[in-house]
Amino acid sequence: MKIIVPMAGAGWRFRKAGYADAKPLVPVDGRPMAGHVRDLFPGERDFLFIVNAEHAERTGLLNVLEEAAPGSKVAAIPPHREGPVYSVSRVFDAVPDDEEVIVNYCDFSKAWSYQDFLRHTRGRGADGAVAAYKGFHPHMLAEPNYAFIRHERQWLLEIREKHPFTSCRMSEFASDGTYYFRTGALMKKYFSRLMERGIRTEGEYYVSMVYNLMLEDGLRVSVYEIEAMLQWGTPRDLSEYRRWSDYFRRAAGPGPDPRAQGGILLMPMAGEGRRFREAGYAAPKPLIEVNGTPMFVAALRSLPRAEKAVFVASSKTLEMGADLAIRSERPDAAVKGLAGPTGGEALTCREGLAQADPDAAVLIAPCDAGVLWDYEEYRRLMDDPSVDLVVWTAAGHEPAARRPEMFGWVKADPGGRVTEVAVKRPLSAEPIRDRVILGLFTFKKIRRFLEALKALEARAGAVNGEYHVDSCAGEALAAGLRVHAFDVEGFACWGTPEELRTYQYWQKFFHRCARHPYDLAKHQGLERAGALAASFEGFRQGFE
Repeated sequence: MKIIVPMAGAGWRFRKAGYADAKPLVPVDGRPMAGHVRDLFPGERDFLFIVNAEHAERTGLLNVLEEAAPGSKVAAIPPHREGPVYSVSRVFDAVPDDEEVIVNYCDFSKAWSYQDFLRHTRGRGADGAVAAYKGFHPHMLAEPNYAFIRHERQWLLEIREKHPFTSCRMSEFASDGTYYFRTGALMKKYFSRLMERGIRTEGEYYVSMVYNLMLEDGLRVSVYEIEAMLQWGTPRDLSEYRRWSDYFRRAAGPGPDPRAQGGILLMPMAGEGRRFREAGYAAPKPLIEVNGTPMFVAALRSLPRAEKAVFVASSKTLEMGADLAIRSERPDAAVKGLAGPTGGEALTCREGLAQADPDAAVLIAPCDAGVLWDYEEYRRLMDDPSVDLVVWTAAGHEPAARRPEMFGWVKADPGGRVTEVAVKRPLSAEPIRDRVILGLFTFKKIRRFLEALKALEARAGAVNGEYHVDSCAGEALAAGLRVHAFDVEGFACWGTPEELRTYQYWQKFFHRCARHPYDLAKHQGLERAGALAASFEGFRQGFE
């Protein structure tokens, strides 16, 4: 098999984002991106990399490629904006007419079996083949479109760049960037025809569009489904992947510091969970399984252990199993049942603090998020008499950046002192760079929280009809309290069906990825690792 990897693009989006290296050299999990592409084809040795001549001259790209694929060939061509088909056309002479060929883009990886791809494609007698994915893949939650496929029993009928065929993109196959041709002669013929006809997409010649021309001549193109897609094509794609990779790497390390903190841990979980109910989940949100436990237990196990714990939930949630789960996890906990909605999380919290010492500290934490945090830094903030309130935050949260109006945000000075709080609205035009509030707040005195809530109610400061603890942080700041941002080391949100599925997607991928250190058995606080691992098995092609 001849494997051709075009990587002659300028990578302007990465340059604009501040990357000094050429895109193929950008490190991913400690290795250059180009090295990961090589790993997609175990056992193959006949690689041809098409590189930007400027990158070849000014960077260490050639050395990296030689290390990744010893003995591979490299063709350096002048920079252009004609697209990958044009790049490959510059090296036609290096491609034998009678050999199988794969053209593979350079900015992604995936979970697949290369040997099964060959078995499936060759067994069908296909003239061409496209590796593709469908169903839930986290990068599909964002706006960019890819090359979408109409098919019948995994035989391609049409492929279209940048525009899905239906209103439900995830129900369609999307090309991942691996393109097979039964012979080099076929590839050359249809690459040339695409350029002769001037069939461009956004000014470039895309490999995907070649298959429509093959179909016109009665050739057969197979579709092979992959299990997981790692999209690294843009800086934001790569940043989101890195965030999850780092999270699961840390999750397999030591758990939260076992030393108990003073004060109270308060977990409100009285929300209606409407989105989960509408998505078909039978259990109330706090009881949906995460890490082999109820969601709220997974959240609790990631937090500082307080001397006292208080849970506030709807009576229905308690009756459906939350009360038993609470007693199992924290036998000494206080539990408050509510007959109905309170009008917002902040009001729910007040219900749970009715009998508390107003001078005690309280950590308010959601039931639908797990955090990885630095004990020493948190302890420093708690011991600092100049800090009244600690707001747990993180930057670079892609789901929040896509929908900033659904989250709370803080602006802080270089030392972490909060200077502005925004609730359900962005602070800037680039929320991906801003600190998002994670729903965790440590008030060093409960009375400070209650005073802030009272002030919020006095000015009717509900947002979208609800009183939020985020808004109480804003009131505390306005009252002159000293509010400090505490950036966590990693976090996972499970608050919506999409966020939970994203977490499960990456947990499955990293557990099964041989090059990644994450292992379910090493995940602190996770239960039933064997059963969870077994649920990851069973992927297969829909049609042979």
